[in-house]
Amino acid sequence: MIFSLRNRLKILIYVGAGVLLLMGLLTDGPKVAGITVGRLGIVELVLFTLIVYFNRWAWRWPILIGLLRTGPVVRGTWKGTTKSSYDDVIRPAYITIRQTFAEIEVRLLSEESTSTTTSCQLLRKNEGLSVIEYSYMNTPRSSVRYRSAVHFGAARLECTGQRPTRLEGSYWTDRGTTGELEFAYYTKKVLQTYADAEAHFAQREEQ
Repeated sequence: MIFSLRNRLKILIYVGAGVLLLMGLLTDGPKVAGITVGRLGIVELVLFTLIVYFNRWAWRWPILIGLLRTGPVVRGTWKGTTKSSYDDVIRPAYITIRQTFAEIEVRLLSEESTSTTTSCQLLRKNEGLSVIEYSYMNTPRSSVRYRSAVHFGAARLECTGQRPTRLEGSYWTDRGTTGELEFAYYTKKVLQTYADAEAHFAQREEQ
């Protein structure tokens, strides 16, 4: 997780809610509208659990996507390619996306480097179009840093529908290069490394 101001505030809210919940469960204070503070703690526990469950999992249910338009759901690992203006070479790559109802994080995996999100947002446009915009830090493997240094950049990915089947976009870096991104194969698993992603999709192709 990126510990931005937003994430720090989120942690403080969860900790504060947990303290209030614990106090409500362990104390029997005065009655409020005929309900003791201890019983209010149970109500808080139920509401807190429902909020956390909705944020992590329930928002992805097809019925809620249809009723509340909570999508698009892009969480998982995507297989595709990148093409840089530096040499115009098309290279295989994977994007892993961690997504809850409240936030989203993108990580790009290639054979030579890994890009980690520093900020990210999902924007819902008109007519089913959604856009993922994020900034990142790219860390090449030590074996290639003589020709590819650590650098920063930003990217924009577009997708359509509540359950997209394709992500397309572009990126630009502080090295003065730009590039294209295309991803069309998908698994629900959030894989951690390039090797894991490569092995997973190779196994799927064999089946």
